[in-house]
Amino acid sequence: MTQLQRECRVPWRAWKMVPPLSRSCVLLRGGSLASNPLFEEIVRRLRERILSSQLPPGAWIDEKVVAQEYGTSRTPVREALKQLAGEGLVVYELRRGCRVVEVALPELEELFPLLALLEGQAAYEAALHIKPKDLSDLDTLHEQLESCTAHQDRVGWLAADDEFHCTLYELGDNRCLLRIIRDLRKVIRLVGYQFLLLDSGLQQPLEEHRGIMAALRRQDAARVRECVRAHLLTCGREKRTWAAD
Repeated sequence: MTQLQRECRVPWRAWKMVPPLSRSCVLLRGGSLASNPLFEEIVRRLRERILSSQLPPGAWIDEKVVAQEYGTSRTPVREALKQLAGEGLVVYELRRGCRVVEVALPELEELFPLLALLEGQAAYEAALHIKPKDLSDLDTLHEQLESCTAHQDRVGWLAADDEFHCTLYELGDNRCLLRIIRDLRKVIRLVGYQFLLLDSGLQQPLEEHRGIMAALRRQDAARVRECVRAHLLTCGREKRTWAAD
């Protein structure tokens, strides 16, 4: 068994994340809702605040405050929070309310090997179906990563990296696998913006992306899977080091 295979072994409890308690409380800044249905718009806005750390891990979300800020009743807010709970972004606590989840070190240690397996398979399936137009689209996204690295734009890198991977996996047309990956990536992004504060450079992940692109151009599906798995495991090791400090 190779080192990569050993690191990709995933315990079943990785699917059941139970974040630790937190005591912080954050109120929301509001704004008028767009023409989208209330439920969908509230989900979208709260998700954006969570993933950008405007609502940081551990922050309590007050249904009444959110409803007042958005000028609506508490019912669509409650339904929106249930949706976000299903995505793994918030958690309900009995007699206390709803808060943004916190990703602890043990969860990071389990999530990245799981993502490595799932995303490696998604990348493999995508490489089997990739067309010249798809490759051109991925090249454009990769150029964004090159530019972000050159300018040390860490926030831009995070967005471009997420778009690159999701665009690639969509090519495999495995809806179930893609949905699971997207939900897990949302949880990872909870620590993403804090991780960006590290001094570690972007050159190493860029080199890994170059390897992925090279394998895609050759349509070497097995190599694409290997590169994506290694990329995710490297990200996991760096984030674990950050979380342990």
